[in-house]
Amino acid sequence: MMIAPSVSNTNAGVQSSLNNRPPSWSGPLLMLGTRLGFAVAVQAVVAGVFFLRAEATPWLSAAPWWTVYGTLIDIGCLLALIYWMRRERARLLDLVGIQPARLGCDFLIGLAYAAGILPFAMLGGFLGTALIYGSAPGASKVAL
Repeated sequence: MMIAPSVSNTNAGVQSSLNNRPPSWSGPLLMLGTRLGFAVAVQAVVAGVFFLRAEATPWLSAAPWWTVYGTLIDIGCLLALIYWMRRERARLLDLVGIQPARLGCDFLIGLAYAAGILPFAMLGGFLGTALIYGSAPGASKVAL
């Protein structure tokens, strides 16, 4: 099954949308702070659970759970984005502009970017660890 490319993300599609109605700035402006707002709200809920369990420091006790509630934050942001896109009479996929004919090329370009960035990220992690802890990270010991 072949998916037809979306026309709303092309120059003609954007011009057609602009001719039909003026763009709204309320959605994009609200989305700027949405992730931070969801992060604070979800951590507050988790901290509230720790507070009810009589933890001494509920906010700090909630912090290690970021990997769990990070998913909830992402879901909340996607739902908010879908809501604002529907108000603009568009779909979430219209933002991406997927073109099936270019997927292979785009994948290879993504791999090239990752290969180019990875050494700098590793070097930054190494230098950051050395600056903060005073020594470079050693080899991890695995207990068998």
